[in-house]
Amino acid sequence: FTNISRDHLDYHGNMENYVAAKELLFKILHPKDTAIINIDDSYSANVMEHTSANIIKCSLNKNTDVDLSAKIINMGINGSELEVSYKNKTVKLYSQLVGKHNIYNILTAIGAVIGIGVDIDTAVTALQEFKCVPGRLEKISNSKNLNVFIDYAHTDDALENVLSTLKPLCKGKIITVFGCGGDRDKGKRPLMAKVAELYSDKIFVTEDNPRTESQINIINDIKIGFSNLENICFIDDRTTAINSAIKLASQDDLVLIAGKGHEDYQIIGTKKIHLDDKEIVLKAIKGK
Repeated sequence: FTNISRDHLDYHGNMENYVAAKELLFKILHPKDTAIINIDDSYSANVMEHTSANIIKCSLNKNTDVDLSAKIINMGINGSELEVSYKNKTVKLYSQLVGKHNIYNILTAIGAVIGIGVDIDTAVTALQEFKCVPGRLEKISNSKNLNVFIDYAHTDDALENVLSTLKPLCKGKIITVFGCGGDRDKGKRPLMAKVAELYSDKIFVTEDNPRTESQINIINDIKIGFSNLENICFIDDRTTAINSAIKLASQDDLVLIAGKGHEDYQIIGTKKIHLDDKEIVLKAIKGK
């Protein structure tokens, strides 16, 4: 268990149902099973209450009630340096994954393999060879050395995790490209706008799987969340929006393209068409 946010309210309807669904995964565990729990999340107590499994408690705050913890030594645009402690052993770990939310992912991954009998040294060695999950805060290597990331963030919570991670690592402007999916949770649209505005210097609002919903309606729902439209640009076509962001970026700036991540398609109406953010980025940089 890592956390609970608005991520899947399209399916669960409300937070109460979503929490119950996650609790169910832990209710079905047996006493000989192992549950890895991030106790820094406010819902962790609910989850632990509903399981009879052996629990490995994870946290970024080391205390007597934690089994597995991580201390952040350095967190930069190219990765994270950590000290990971399990029981009485502490080991150093350098990961190419960027961001605090990824440190939680690292910690719970270590907990999972410890749960099946792998020692912490082996786990850390393996993690140091791992580069990234495609489309999850993935830095796009390019010939111009521009700082461009693509991420699957398509909720306000996910977008805030990513932007709050990148903001202190950026020397120049934060340029954000995002949209909201059609026929999905409308409540998150203005919330994503608020988050983007809080952390970004320039924002390009564009399409993100509009499906059968009007793109104009989607943008209008997003627009409500902005307090000032001065640095906001609304561009329906996603390729054009990404090209515009790349064209604007300088060496010290950072571009985040959020919403689709690893997906290589766009759903317009009921049809899927090929669209890959990474391909668009590399082509835009080549022509810059």
